[in-house]
Amino acid sequence: MGGGQVQGDPRSFSEEEIRQFRSEFQQRLAEAITLQDVLQAEGQETPDLDAAIAAMRQLQNAATYQDLPQVALLQETLRSSLGRVEFTLRRIVEGDDRDRAALSGSDAVPAGFRSLVEEYYRSLARERGGGGR
Repeated sequence: MGGGQVQGDPRSFSEEEIRQFRSEFQQRLAEAITLQDVLQAEGQETPDLDAAIAAMRQLQNAATYQDLPQVALLQETLRSSLGRVEFTLRRIVEGDDRDRAALSGSDAVPAGFRSLVEEYYRSLARERGGGGR
């Protein structure tokens, strides 16, 4: 959520901000419920997604926005729950190969990414003045 609503010097949300946030969470809630249905149809448990959905439902209530600490708590719940959902989905898609958790010690970079990695290191060198710190 934008602004510095709950960070720094909190201020109340305007009616327009509340309307926009509620609309956005309504859309995201519909998407999350669709994902939940798909995962459950595949036999997957969805406790983290359930927590995110519950937070989104609370963020659809206009009264929620009158309690800034509650909004911050719901934001953190969403952030952490959706992070765990992403991790779980990645494990489902890539397979649960626990041996791949570490990069096997190899510094090899796939050919398609080599130029991007080289440019990344060049940009780091430019930021640091060409050498060490």
